[in-house]
Amino acid sequence: MLVEVDDRPKEFWEVDIRFHFTVAEASKSPPIPEFLREVFQRLDAIRDQFPFAYVPHKEAIANQADTLAAIESRNGNRAVRAMDAHLSSLEVVLIGTRLPMPLVGFGGGI
Repeated sequence: MLVEVDDRPKEFWEVDIRFHFTVAEASKSPPIPEFLREVFQRLDAIRDQFPFAYVPHKEAIANQADTLAAIESRNGNRAVRAMDAHLSSLEVVLIGTRLPMPLVGFGGGI
């Protein structure tokens, strides 16, 4: 769905947020959507201050496709790696660098 609104930044942002909340609600873990609401409120404030600070749409679309495929695979290590890559895009935009991924995993290393 993001591809259809790629040239409309406001709509792209709204669809992007819906994707995140759909994944959060699917987790069936009430703290995750609550946490995400707080994160998006803070990001919205940052966007107002820095309107050009955003993950390029093509990269955001690829991140979401990889994240969804990893979740659907039910492979915990793959999901952790996909989420790290997904979050790294935002880290680069906000702080200029990718933070190192913690050495954690499910049933062994990542």
